[in-house]
Formats: sequence, structure tokens, C-alpha cells
Amino acid sequence: MKIHLIGHATLLVETVDRTILMDPVLGDPHQEDLFEITPCREVLLDRFPALDMIVLSHKHLDHFDIRSLVKLPKSIPIITPKDPLLKHYLERIGFQHITQLADFSVLRTGQTTLITTPSENPVPEFGVIFVDPNGTFWNQVDTILSQQTVHLAMKHAGTVDLLLASWQPMLESDAQFNRHITFPYQVYERLLYNLSLVQTKALAPGANGFRYRGESSWLNHVVFPVAREQFLHDVQTIKPELCGHTFTFDPGDTIEVYQGKTTWTAEGSPYVRREDDGRDFLDFSPIDLSNSMESQSLPDYNEEHIQSAIQRISDTISGSDQFSEHRRWNVIYQLDVVFPDRVEQWHWDFTDGNTIKPGRHPRSNLISKITASALSALASTTRGWDYCMLGGYYRTFNRVCLATPHGILRPHGALKDPLAVAFPYEPIFRAILDREVERWLETSHNATREEEWEAVVATHSN
Repeated sequence: MKIHLIGHATLLVETVDRTILMDPVLGDPHQEDLFEITPCREVLLDRFPALDMIVLSHKHLDHFDIRSLVKLPKSIPIITPKDPLLKHYLERIGFQHITQLADFSVLRTGQTTLITTPSENPVPEFGVIFVDPNGTFWNQVDTILSQQTVHLAMKHAGTVDLLLASWQPMLESDAQFNRHITFPYQVYERLLYNLSLVQTKALAPGANGFRYRGESSWLNHVVFPVAREQFLHDVQTIKPELCGHTFTFDPGDTIEVYQGKTTWTAEGSPYVRREDDGRDFLDFSPIDLSNSMESQSLPDYNEEHIQSAIQRISDTISGSDQFSEHRRWNVIYQLDVVFPDRVEQWHWDFTDGNTIKPGRHPRSNLISKITASALSALASTTRGWDYCMLGGYYRTFNRVCLATPHGILRPHGALKDPLAVAFPYEPIFRAILDREVERWLETSHNATREEEWEAVVATHSN
């Protein structure tokens, strides 16, 4: 069995009798143009072997990339978790053979076996154990492990020859939601402990090979708290038997598992050309940030979209029953919209009839800030919440509390942001995917027509 790292979470797995592509992201930028694979690479798609299967681990856009999937033959069987959204859009693209698997499903094809492993993440998601006569390889992808998952995985697979580990306790939204951006000691300790339970002969850090671009680049110093070198050092400390059997794994590298032995080859894949390293972009330094919000994240914004968005928030606040807690806690909500040359503000006082007023309020206690271009994109569904939040174009915090003669009271649960209620995640996410499908299918059809025309021209020339 040979594993080729195409980049980030994209793997080409060659077993003794099957060639399987997992989580194909074949070009950059991706994830609504926020991310690019690191180290940078060129994917040599014309050199790819014939594929027997595609596996998608989950629906996040750094794993489920419409543009890449459109390029692949639609007759290839495709395996996903039990997620209706994935099935719907794969059918829209044209895939004909879609199988959705539950946790710890066992799929046998020829001499190759796939076993799905669950995640504690709140989205339909799995890792995959690949087994062939030469060995066993567990790709954990982004899954969050529990002790029970490890126990059951070992029961299904026995000793693993190679573990591609979920390893980075990412702080993707902590700065944006005014949470701590200190090193996540407890999360990292639990991650290492669960990995220590895996019976594996070799290990490499898995999916986490991307960086933020452009105005979102400041998040490279916030989101990735663990250096890959530190992770490998820590793994060898808690599992000394892995000393000499841990590998870095960059685009274009291969790891071969043959009769229980594991061999890593730098830049050994014919399917990828590595272009630079770029890992110095990812130094965790949460005290050295240049993270001022600017409204240049998209080429322009539409003033009518901004005004309609403000009206929609007002209508939602006055017409929804989701804000009883806001009234109970005397919330005064303030929205700041950051334009290139100014900041415009509105506030809603839930203790005074939920009315909208322009400007700031000195006692505002639930505050959200968003760039004008991001709000305009949300209102027109040309960008989604992943773009706004992951890119740092939306941020929020609250200071909601009630003073009493006996002390300060504060809510135990999160208070919903009226902006997020007015523009719910799922419908906008689907609208983004709809647009991606239309865009890349049309591009694909145009490319096919151009190839057909060139063939006709060449025939007449001869």
C-alpha cells in the first residue's frame, strides 16, 4: 500500500488492487478563496492513474471542493458519511454511484477493506482505516477521538502499521468570538492521550496543511497553536516505541506500507510537484497581530444590500420569538459595519420595544462587527458564514450581566447574535454550493466544447 499526499487532506491511496482518492482539493485557492495548501504545490492531474473510488470525509469546503470534483469522472463510485447535503450536491454534479456509510461500517472491495471511524465533531464525519494484504493504514482526517473510538478501532483493525493522525487543536474562531487564544493545554493533553492509546507502528501528522491568504493572513498566527515538529517530539515522548518511526508528510511525499514496514520518501510522488515550504507563515504568536478589520475582502459592496440587511435584522428581531432571553437579560445589541472609509453603527434595545436606532449605545452589551463587503455578500448569498467567520471579517463579543445587591449575574448559555438569526447558516451555505455547481459545471462544459472544436479543426487540417 502506498499513500501519496496530494496536499492538506487530499490523499491518493494505492492498495494492492484499488486506487482511491480521498478529499480531493486539486487547486488553490479554496474554501471560498480563504485558504491555500501549504507547502504550495502543483497537482499533475494528467498523470493521475485511473481511480476506483473517491472518499469524502465530510462537507467542510477544504475537503468537499466542487471545482475539483467536477473535474473527475462521474462514473467513479464515491463514499461519504450519512449526510443528505453531500448526497444532494454529488448528484447535482453528476456522480452516479454514491454510497453513504455509518460509523464503523466495513466496505470490502477486492482485496481492499475500508472501515469508517467516528468523530466527536457535530457534523457527519468519519476517518477511514484502509486494509490490504500488505498492511493497515488509519487516516483520522479531522476527526476528534474519544477513548471508545480508539478502543473500537483497535478491535476492528488490530495493530495499525501507519497512523495519519488528527493532531492540531485549531483555534479557528476563538479570536472572532472573543475567546481565549492562549495555548489550549487541556485539549492538546486529551488529544495526545487518545493518540497514546492507538497501537501503531508508525505515525505522521495528517490533514492540516493550509494557510490563510490576503487580509485573513493574521489568523495564521492564531489558529495553529502546535508546531508540527513539537507534535512529533511529544508523540515520541509519550510513545517511545515510535522513535525513528514518525515522519513529516508534505505534498508530493509518499509513505509505503509493505509487510509491516513503513517507508517515507520525500517528493516521491509523480502526481505532485512541490513549489515551496511556507511553513514559517504558521508561527503561533497570538500577541503579535495585525488584525484590524478592513472592508477590502471583496472587490466591492452594494449599499442596497447593506440597507436591506439592516432592515432584515430589524424585521427578524421584531418578528421572531427567539429573543426572549435577550429581553430577560436587558440586551442592547449593537452592529458595527466597517466600510473602507468609515464605520456605521446601529443598535436595538430589547428593553425598549426592540426598536432600531442609528449610532452606538453607551450601554450596548452584545456587539457584532462585520465588514461592509462581507455583510453585502451574506445578504446576496455570494459568500457564506464560513467566509465571514473563518476569514476574520465578522467578530462578536458580549458583556451581558445584571447587577444585583448580591453580586453580578450573567447568562450561562450563549445569546444568539440577531445577525446570525436573520441570515441562518444552512440556507446560505446551500446557496453557495448551488452557485459553485452552476459555475464549475458550466466551466467544465465549455472546456469540453473547446476540446471537441479543437479536435474538429485538427481533423479538417489533416
